[in-house]
Amino acid sequence: MNTSASPAHRPAGVTGVAAILYIVAFLNLLAGVALLLTDALSDTGNPLGDFEVFVAVLLIVWGILLMAVAGGIGRGSNFSRLLWVVLMAFEVLAGVSALVQGYIGVGLVATLLPLFLMYLVFTPAAEAFFSSEQASDGPRT
Repeated sequence: MNTSASPAHRPAGVTGVAAILYIVAFLNLLAGVALLLTDALSDTGNPLGDFEVFVAVLLIVWGILLMAVAGGIGRGSNFSRLLWVVLMAFEVLAGVSALVQGYIGVGLVATLLPLFLMYLVFTPAAEAFFSSEQASDGPRT
């Protein structure tokens, strides 16, 4: 039986990363929309300032970006995986910054969790999945 021609199945770690991304994306979207709705429905007469509106819109855009990255990772897109690694590298830098500032617990979690999530998209099974024919980065040459 020749298994080299069959597409690789998505590993559980890759599925987990995509699921986490979908959850975080949804929460970002929800936070941005809630912020804008709270302002629109508020009777207090204290509308959101320009910065708060900017943050709300940024949360919505960030959520949409993360949904796209999650979908790409779920399909096996190497571009999405690369983008995910870049985003996680920024998280690692934030974690290291927290460690330097003396926030040991937060710093350890913010450093080790992104490293673990990056590891999950580079295991041998994940490598096979991202390099398989089903990867959707475009036509293969």
